[in-house]
Amino acid sequence: MTTIEKLEEIEKTVRDMTELQLQQEKRLVEVENRKVQLPDYGPILKEILQRVENSKPQATDNTEINNLSAKVAQQTAKLPDRWRVIHLHDFSPGSKKFIIGATIILLAFCSVMAISINLWHRNGELSANSVRYRMVRQYYPEVAAWVERKYKQDPDAIKTEVERLEAEQEALRLLEEAGRQKEDELRENRQKYENIRKQRDGRKKK
Repeated sequence: MTTIEKLEEIEKTVRDMTELQLQQEKRLVEVENRKVQLPDYGPILKEILQRVENSKPQATDNTEINNLSAKVAQQTAKLPDRWRVIHLHDFSPGSKKFIIGATIILLAFCSVMAISINLWHRNGELSANSVRYRMVRQYYPEVAAWVERKYKQDPDAIKTEVERLEAEQEALRLLEEAGRQKEDELRENRQKYENIRKQRDGRKKK
């Protein structure tokens, strides 16, 4: 698969993921906008009130009225103070597989890009070394010819020798850097000693 095909496949995957996200957002909006259907207690209350009105002139006691009042209280108690709406965010099995596959593709793409960048840097270093060697061969042909002759005789030995010389050079550099740090510390301590001595001599003169 070429790089262009990989990019097209990744673009398609990202577009599908965007469409899936839009569908999920649409579903959430529909759930949020869904109206809660409450039972219609109007006819029951109207019937109760009508029976209360009709029973007022004929009632000899409050038994029927109390029964109706209890019925109204029971119906009213069934009404909740707050309606609880639960939003469930979930993915279907098909969408889970799609998201896992898209994640794997993106990780593979990132790995390929990292390897490509590393190879690009490596090629740049090799190109720079080639330019340096060509420059040495132009200005110092005898040295370049000596290097070519030694390398053809025993490439492994030359590689080992170069690595040894580089290690020695790095060790010398570290030693020189440590020496400079020691010199700076010694110079700083000497300066502190001179300052303390001058302060002591100044106090003696007073």
